Amino acid sequence: MSLRKMFATAAVGAAVAAGGLLAAPAVQAAEAAPAAPAASVAGPTAWIPWGTYADLSSCVHAGQWAVQNAGASNYTCSRTASHQYELYIYRV
Repeated sequence: MSLRKMFATAAVGAAVAAGGLLAAPAVQAAEAAPAAPAASVAGPTAWIPWGTYADLSSCVHAGQWAVQNAGASNYTCSRTASHQYELYIYRV
């Protein structure tokens, strides 16, 4: 996992832990994430599209649920051009 994605995930998690309020750095970190995972990933590990959400907090909540309950090892929320957030989970 790239360092940028690790910081984006940590920033989003901190925003949710602070009572669900969206902090500007967390939104900027999520916007800085790539729009789609690299297509060259091969083998049993892959970024999997997991849904589209209207706001960042909903995307983060679903990502955390996927890590805790669906076997994902990480997630990322990427902002789309239509001002929605696409959730991608990573499975090992």
